[in-house]
Amino acid sequence: MLPDSSYLLERTEIKLPLIAFYDAPETKLFEPTIKPNKQGHACMYSFYKKWLKGETVILTRDNFGCGGAANHLFNQPMRSHEEFVSFLADDEGLKANHELMDEWVNASQSYKPEHDIFYTVL
Repeated sequence: MLPDSSYLLERTEIKLPLIAFYDAPETKLFEPTIKPNKQGHACMYSFYKKWLKGETVILTRDNFGCGGAANHLFNQPMRSHEEFVSFLADDEGLKANHELMDEWVNASQSYKPEHDIFYTVL
């Protein structure tokens, strides 16, 4: 049984569906499923239209979609710390400058998965 977010959405007046990450041992409850293309970089939000159609993205240590997911969900940095900070600040625009981005990255902790597979769904 999937969690029911209707109360949260109603109280916060959020109109868009929520995105959830599940650390789960099997795929059956999450079908239909899709996987990121191993050949390229796929930001999680590039799957938004597929989520709206009811498809679930499967992420694994070998097929994680983007460097941020590799780093945070599977503790597999794809760039040096300095390159990661620069990418997040300059390309993604997540913080106003490198110093703030560096502080945020240093303060954040990578998730420690219980299973080898993650599922992202709306």
